[in-house]
Amino acid sequence: MPAAVGDAAAKSAGKRKRQENGDIGKKRRKSGGGEGGDNNSDDSLATRIQTLETEIQESKKHYNNIATLIELAQKHGEDPKTALAASEALCRVFIRLLAAGNLVKRKDVSEKDATVTSWLRDRLADYRAALLSMFRSAKLAPDAVMLAMALLKAEAQHLGDRQDAVFPRYFFSDIVASLLESPVEQLREHFSETFVDEYDDIRFYTFEALK
Repeated sequence: MPAAVGDAAAKSAGKRKRQENGDIGKKRRKSGGGEGGDNNSDDSLATRIQTLETEIQESKKHYNNIATLIELAQKHGEDPKTALAASEALCRVFIRLLAAGNLVKRKDVSEKDATVTSWLRDRLADYRAALLSMFRSAKLAPDAVMLAMALLKAEAQHLGDRQDAVFPRYFFSDIVASLLESPVEQLREHFSETFVDEYDDIRFYTFEALK
């Protein structure tokens, strides 16, 4: 998959975030005071998520933080802002783990390491499912698609034990199915314009998934 796919995901998500932040700022100026408690709560959650992500990067002993972040991402119906922040952190976490080869099944490893790899792959599946469920949210769907495609690119490059990239057909088929089932109609147009119209391999596998 072209490297530009990941760049497109990052640019699109960043653009939406800047727009949303601008809208939020306007709303705060209009509404006046009384929001200090909410702001403090948001800052606290953001700090917690950042801490969880940093600890994962620092040591394997903090891998259970991944499960905590997934739980936050799964609660997108209750707290979409926190769920999105957790999902973005998880995307960075799994891209790093994939690039380091930590999710590749190998025969020449200890039983303990094999167990850790299996656990990480299970958590990756949980994260995928959390992202796909966000496709049904008008607020979160566009960002969820971009995160899913960034993750797909990393899986294509690093999930197998071969040097050549292998397209993750099963995950991509789930992405296409979730797009078709999503009540957010503009999401399909967004996906088509951002990926299908731009990249030959995405266009090929999209048509394959639609058969």
